[in-house]
Amino acid sequence: MKKVLSIILVVCIAFSLKGQVVMTQTDPAGSVSTVNTNADTSYHKVDLYGQTFNYHFLLVTVAGTKTSGTVAGTAIIQGSLDNSRWFTITDTTGTGSQSLSDGDNDKKWELVDTKYRYYRVRVITTGTQVSSYVCRLLGRKVAN
Repeated sequence: MKKVLSIILVVCIAFSLKGQVVMTQTDPAGSVSTVNTNADTSYHKVDLYGQTFNYHFLLVTVAGTKTSGTVAGTAIIQGSLDNSRWFTITDTTGTGSQSLSDGDNDKKWELVDTKYRYYRVRVITTGTQVSSYVCRLLGRKVAN
């Protein structure tokens, strides 16, 4: 009995981990970056091409950490079909753009269905500040 329960637990964990995709982070020059300094823009992108299934629910999160100065700006969720033309999209609550506050920032968007191949969070900071951002996308497929 213990072996059967152990196998079921391992299978459940494997299926739950399969649905998570970590977003890559690139700055405007294309190099890996998580730090925004003063008036800066960073892009945190994921490509869903090659996924073995389409996701029904997507949860995108941004964790921002203030290092120094006065943090201000905006985090925007966007989608694209060609990785060239980006469109601001809204989540289930009608939110597409969220303001950054002076301090640590935790933002999220809850999306239904994968309408785009590419998703990204565009973080635009203003003022005199140094802050870093980590973005993640979690996709879940609803069982048929």
